[in-house]
Amino acid sequence: MSNVQEIEQALEARDQAIGGKLDELSHKNEELGDRIDELEQKGAMRFEDSRPNPLESKAFDSFLRTGDEAHLTGLKSWTAGAVDGSNAVPEHIHQEMQLQILQASPIREHARVLQANSGDFKFMVADDAQAASWGAEATTRSVTATAYLNSVTPTGGEMWATIQASNWFVEDANFDVGNFVVQEAVRQFAAAEAEAFCSGNGTNQPTGLTDGATDATDDLHTSSPLRAFGTYQHIASGYASTLGGDMLSSPQGDIVGILSNTVAALRAGYLSNAKWFMNPGTKAALIQKRDLNGRPIVESGLMGDPDRILGYPIVIAEHLPAVGSDTLPIWFGDMAAGYTIADRVGLKVIVDQVTTRGHTIWYVSRRVYGAPADTAALKAVKVATS
Repeated sequence: MSNVQEIEQALEARDQAIGGKLDELSHKNEELGDRIDELEQKGAMRFEDSRPNPLESKAFDSFLRTGDEAHLTGLKSWTAGAVDGSNAVPEHIHQEMQLQILQASPIREHARVLQANSGDFKFMVADDAQAASWGAEATTRSVTATAYLNSVTPTGGEMWATIQASNWFVEDANFDVGNFVVQEAVRQFAAAEAEAFCSGNGTNQPTGLTDGATDATDDLHTSSPLRAFGTYQHIASGYASTLGGDMLSSPQGDIVGILSNTVAALRAGYLSNAKWFMNPGTKAALIQKRDLNGRPIVESGLMGDPDRILGYPIVIAEHLPAVGSDTLPIWFGDMAAGYTIADRVGLKVIVDQVTTRGHTIWYVSRRVYGAPADTAALKAVKVATS
């Protein structure tokens, strides 16, 4: 057999193999297309099943336009009703508002959020007493330290938003009243609660992170007396009114050491969910800091990831305090363990077409509570010498 014939046979065999592979791929592509169609049909069915009831949406829209409660008669999917002349918001609208508030409120996004069915809601937090001991088979077994359960009653109150529009706009069929009320209420609620979770004083509002004294005592009980329950630990910046400079500044500072000590102060069990929390100004100041090798201490995030410090992500909470004497501008740790939010079930709305002539006012209210929980889960950097 000549070389030409051998080459021709090899090419023919290759073509047959390629053709067979193309047929196989074409068959798999058809199967994949069928599977995609099947999934799309199922997804469409689920979407169809999960869409808000159009009758409820229309009824709620009519109620917002007129204030006539008759539009709500006979409808079932509402949040808990009220006895003060207000009306409950449809469940799907309530859930939509909750989702949007979650996205706009950084502490809520990372904290533990519970549903409270009554105004005297409490949650339990265990202290960190070591409850186990070691010994040989015949060792005398003494009673071990007991981890106490502490009852915490979160503080809070009713948060309200008033939203106003002219009656001409309300009467316009093209004006989406429901969306307007929801978006404006979300904007006002998110701003108010974000501030309260950071600095609320606990009087008819949540108790914020920065409310109350902190203590330099660590979690390892190497100091006496022990840190009181409900008190966060702080790590001092070493400066009376600043965080100090970096290793390359003049005068030289040790901001990297301060942040490293903050990470080291957090027990290992909390590190997997740990994050930094600070306002934009504090982050901007840290971006300018360098380590001993001249590298920025703030690591830029890639592909949409958050910026990081020492490998832990940064969360912007604009209502945390700015750097200043005796402030707590930087927090680090597991917010889900360290702070708890409780939402009282129900969102209420009152339609007022009397108070201001020519205008409709919607009065939307909800009850929100919040308080420190496991205070070993969060550490604060305090601007102080000690």
